[in-house]
Amino acid sequence: MKELKASLNVAKQLSKGVVSAGSVDLFQEVSNRIAEADLEFDDTQKLYDATIREWEELAKAFAKDTKTTKPEQFFALIDEFAEQWTKSIEGRKSRIEKELKEKKKAEAQDDIRKKKIELAQRQAALKAKKSTEGKKTEEDVKAEAQLGDMLSKLTSSNSVRRLERGAIRQQRRGSNAGQKKPTGLNVRLAPPVCAPLSG
Repeated sequence: MKELKASLNVAKQLSKGVVSAGSVDLFQEVSNRIAEADLEFDDTQKLYDATIREWEELAKAFAKDTKTTKPEQFFALIDEFAEQWTKSIEGRKSRIEKELKEKKKAEAQDDIRKKKIELAQRQAALKAKKSTEGKKTEEDVKAEAQLGDMLSKLTSSNSVRRLERGAIRQQRRGSNAGQKKPTGLNVRLAPPVCAPLSG
């Protein structure tokens, strides 16, 4: 700032000694610009002084010596810290999300396993009942229909999940190879086929 002010003062002194050569001489514009620059410099000097004061207060708050530590060094350290902090937070979030997905997946598999066991128990009960009675009752037909519905829902939901995962993998591969990303899932499922259980 001191060198800039000195150069500005030299330019002002030199411009005062210049005599105008008439209406074609454009040096007067240069003299006017030097005067404007002098005013702008005063405003800039005030901002610079305020910035230096704030820097010194900040350095003091962080126990840094302003004589040995330059502002550039200090702010580079702050920037590096902020970057590492952000990466740490993002890593933590991704770990939590991964754990939640694994937990949900395990719960879904448990749920499917329980439903399969329930389905097998109902089928065994129906077979036992059929072998003792020989004829299907209305209740038996309803139970078989419910079992068929449960089985088709389980298999169709698993198929949908597999197709969605496949589409997501395909989308990722496409984006990695510079291919056009699919706009959505175009999945057509065949209607579930449920045949009545035979005895």
